Amino acid sequence: MPRPTLPPSARPASIRVLAESSIKRGLVAVAAFGLACLVLGLASNLIHASTEGESLTRALIGEVRDVLHPDHELTVWSWYSSLLLAGLALVFAAIAFTVKAAGGRSGAYVVLAVVALVMSADEAAAFHEKLNVAAGALNVAVPWTYPWVFLGGITVLIVGAVLLWVGRDVDPRLRTRLITGGAIFLAGALGTEILGGAVANSGERFTDPGVRLLYHVTLFFEEGMEALGALIALWAALELLVRGVTSRRRSGKAPGTAESAV
Repeated sequence: MPRPTLPPSARPASIRVLAESSIKRGLVAVAAFGLACLVLGLASNLIHASTEGESLTRALIGEVRDVLHPDHELTVWSWYSSLLLAGLALVFAAIAFTVKAAGGRSGAYVVLAVVALVMSADEAAAFHEKLNVAAGALNVAVPWTYPWVFLGGITVLIVGAVLLWVGRDVDPRLRTRLITGGAIFLAGALGTEILGGAVANSGERFTDPGVRLLYHVTLFFEEGMEALGALIALWAALELLVRGVTSRRRSGKAPGTAESAV
């Protein structure tokens, strides 16, 4: 008895469902790994800072902190955050290539890929904190938080306006999800960072246990919201790429075009 097979018209849809399901499972695993790193990094730093002495246990906790702490550079968390955005840049580039190959307008996706790549580099090297030097040179005084936040906010407004203009050529569903993910990311990167800066500038985060705990809570939400926003954007971009590839198999239309929007 011959084995039943899907008709050719149904195969792309079946492949799409399987691919989208795999994407969701994969991103859930990536999110779980990130959450574990974030919690362990913050907890190990909090425990290490709250204890004294030279015991082996404290030394081991210090090693975990040095590897995972999200407030340090060149840690697992910094690489995790950077790779999320680098992956997003790669997916945007793949969408741009697919759209261009089908004769569509790919410029918006190229811009998104470049912005995601720059954000990835910033996560790895903390370029935004170098704005403190520029703030000092411009005599920008922000006594209640980090000085770079003021200049960073202006930069975000300018880049955000450009992206909203460019976003007119982006697939509608992707555009909505990117705005959602971007809002969550910025709420952590700027909103929670402002609160964290206020706590850090109080000068008590190293001495007062309650203030120290509050600082770690703000750091958790800051880094967690940034990662969540990036994951939402990555999920949306991957889904569009899969949707566009399967749609193109059926009709020859590229992802991210008005004709291919589902």
